[in-house]
Amino acid sequence: MKKWLCMSMLLLFSAAAACGAAITVTQPVGGTVTMGCHIQVQWTASGVSSSVKILLRKSGGALVGTIAANLPVSPGLYNWTVAAPAVAGESYKIHVRASDGSAEGESASFTVVQGADPVPGSITNVHLSGNSPYCLGTNYTVSWTVSNVAQHLKLELIKSGAVNSSIASDLPPDTSSKNWTAAGTAASDYRVRVSAIGGPATAESAVFELKTCSGIPGLHPGDMKEFKAVKPGGASVLAEKLKGTPGFKIPVAVPGVYRNYPCHDTFPTVSIPIPASVLQQGWQLLENAGCGVNDRAEVGIYWFPYENIQVAAIYRSRIIFYLSEHVQPGATLESAKLKMKRTHSIHEDASSGCGCTENLWVLEAPMTNYVIPAIGQRIDIDMGAAEFTKDITGIVRQWLDGSLANNGLLLLAGALPCSGGRRCSSCYEASLLLYMK
Repeated sequence: MKKWLCMSMLLLFSAAAACGAAITVTQPVGGTVTMGCHIQVQWTASGVSSSVKILLRKSGGALVGTIAANLPVSPGLYNWTVAAPAVAGESYKIHVRASDGSAEGESASFTVVQGADPVPGSITNVHLSGNSPYCLGTNYTVSWTVSNVAQHLKLELIKSGAVNSSIASDLPPDTSSKNWTAAGTAASDYRVRVSAIGGPATAESAVFELKTCSGIPGLHPGDMKEFKAVKPGGASVLAEKLKGTPGFKIPVAVPGVYRNYPCHDTFPTVSIPIPASVLQQGWQLLENAGCGVNDRAEVGIYWFPYENIQVAAIYRSRIIFYLSEHVQPGATLESAKLKMKRTHSIHEDASSGCGCTENLWVLEAPMTNYVIPAIGQRIDIDMGAAEFTKDITGIVRQWLDGSLANNGLLLLAGALPCSGGRRCSSCYEASLLLYMK
């Protein structure tokens, strides 16, 4: 009897505690939300001591899926990108539920709608640097104008109206130039085509000629005078002499392809939204006009105070080297050198108590936004050098043999805040020099 009484009182106490817990979902407030866009889920809670989970339910209550789990009950804020399992055209409610089951609240009913179809956009003004005829083995820049194109881009060498070879198989949508080492056979009916992958936008350059210009790959006829001034016998004699020098090799130069990602952070970590005007203040002091949108790799961080926290404006950059475009099948890598040239920098850290730092990291997973995926080996950067070269033979060998997916390199600035503030920023041009056997 005594044991039964104790159990009854315990159950009564638990029921009373559960009845005192409550969750109220204040956002979303109804209406429509757009697939692929961000919305804020907000709630208030009382008497809830456990973590919470966010559930997506049909308006009638049927569970569709879990959006997030193991969230702290406070401050009651979660940013959700509207995506599957939500379906455009259906109506739902957001439920916030205590993990121990003590309380659950629901939002107003809302309807998911499909976003407007992207504007097809256009690609125009495709041209090569210099003038036709172009020399086989010489580096040129293909440039173009792109407007309102959402898809990634590809570049192809066209001969007699058909695709002859790929120059670049996957470039970000806002890319407007690509370095190209002229390759093919001597002929006068070539064009370069730039097109959106899976989209209608496409354009071609004017017809141009490719020809063999000298005995030294990459040497343009206009450069012959420099060799003649050094060696009266001409470029071919000098090339033969150099080829006879022990260890002399002409490397394969692979240009870096950049993708810069802006973001922000706070210290300590807070979930409250930072006003756009405050973030703009940070970006105005961090922006480097000399970098271009994605013409160079941009890395930087600027910490500044806001109320009782520190806010940072941040630039991270992904650098990819498309090896398949430059390495012939069956070729063997002897060594690989990473060449980095800092074209612009702002390093104001004298009063911060800690200096500016930058590092490269090997990406072990694809990077599609500013969130850092899995990273591996670190490549140190000399902050005092405008140019430097690093031996990354081991990394490139893994990329070539497929033991490590070539997701490129991640360029990061030191992220910790310092007393007194800190502004660190650099722009880089990167290239990979491959020495083949």
